[in-house]
Amino acid sequence: MQTKTVFLQKTTIDVPLDKIDPDDWLHDRREDELGLDPQLFELIGSIDRRGGLIHPIFLIRKRDGRYKIGAGKRRYTAYTMLQERYKDINPDMYNRISATVVDVEEISKQEMIAIAIEENSARKAVWKIGVINAIFSGIAELSGSIEESDDEDIIIQKGRNIFWFYYRMYVMQDKTERKNNLPCTHEAAILAVNSFLEATGLNAATIARKSSVTKMPAVYTEAMAAGLISHTFAIRDLAKLSKTLDKQNSMIATIKEIMDRKDLDKQTAKKMINEHFNVLLKPKVKGQLPKKTINFFKKKTSGIVDAISKLPKDDPMLQQIREQLASIEKLLQTSHKGKQ
Repeated sequence: MQTKTVFLQKTTIDVPLDKIDPDDWLHDRREDELGLDPQLFELIGSIDRRGGLIHPIFLIRKRDGRYKIGAGKRRYTAYTMLQERYKDINPDMYNRISATVVDVEEISKQEMIAIAIEENSARKAVWKIGVINAIFSGIAELSGSIEESDDEDIIIQKGRNIFWFYYRMYVMQDKTERKNNLPCTHEAAILAVNSFLEATGLNAATIARKSSVTKMPAVYTEAMAAGLISHTFAIRDLAKLSKTLDKQNSMIATIKEIMDRKDLDKQTAKKMINEHFNVLLKPKVKGQLPKKTINFFKKKTSGIVDAISKLPKDDPMLQQIREQLASIEKLLQTSHKGKQ
């Protein structure tokens, strides 16, 4: 994925934690996601061993002098947990965090998204629901359809509707009439998406493919973050199970069980997930013909047997009947078999 390079006046400084507002605009990781993230505690240990960060977080300095997070919510959370751990031993140890800072007046929301994705490009979870929602809210903002009474969910839904209208019409070339629930005119929707793609350097196909993550069961995204399943496997293969609730629930339960096991290495866990998926999609074992079909042929064949028994042994028709019966028997053996 290529993002557009944004040339801004950026500085790297140590910022006090108490000057950062954790409810960042991107909502890259919600608190419930962070609490379930097994890699968060690995990061805490890594920071503690090194005594600081290798890669600074990305902050936007607001007009009131405080900061909001553009990228690095997980690193910020790790620092707050370390600060709490050492508050009685050395309260100054983790009270400041290294950050690349840009002033809010110098950056647009689309540039924020582009930089945030670029800053997080090495992290597998960059395309979790927070980034997708930020993209949709950015598109809604560009369309001019946001009202003062709109909450975050409404804004995201407006942006989603605008994006999928554009995608269906101009990427999939689907010109059929349908209800799009657009919060703006067709022209404004097209202009908003084109402007967003130009500002961020993203393409519509990438956004469409990655946004499918938001429709997945949460355990799938957790397994993706843990490196146990790929994004392609989740949206192409596991999505097939959504048509049958029992199968999807079975897959979810199996992945949870595998992720909870501490005795499995990654390769074994991935193999077990694939094996269970294959079992769920395994074609049904072919059974016998339905009883009604069997009874039908029994009645027909009994009549044929009676007719044959009345023919003379040297009748040439007898040989033709035998050949036809052999052909019918072969067809029955190789035919598709239904349920019992």
